[in-house]
Amino acid sequence: SEFIIEQVAQVAAGVGKKIEPMKNGEEIKEKYFDTFIALADYHVSEAEQEQFLKDLVKSLGVRGPPLDRKTIIEILRSELESPVPNDFLKSDYETSNVTQNDVRRKVVEMVAGPTSRL
Repeated sequence: SEFIIEQVAQVAAGVGKKIEPMKNGEEIKEKYFDTFIALADYHVSEAEQEQFLKDLVKSLGVRGPPLDRKTIIEILRSELESPVPNDFLKSDYETSNVTQNDVRRKVVEMVAGPTSRL
């Protein structure tokens, strides 16, 4: 519908204002994560993002404040861009010894720092 086309164009223009123009497919791949950050920033205000992080660390039982936004984005980028082993299979995760507490601890480290305690 015409409404959807207009909304997509509006979002694309808003996101485009938050990132530098990309010249080719390789640059698009390199800045893929940045595009999603810009999309999140377009839809969610800085104040709402800050409140979400405060609420998140509180719900995880962390006493201090979350890490700053720039640090969290660097950590997320590092985690998401880290290589996946060639022999990775879903069954490896299912049979691993990773617990919910391990995952929870990792999330705390990502948003509140490695010295945080649950």
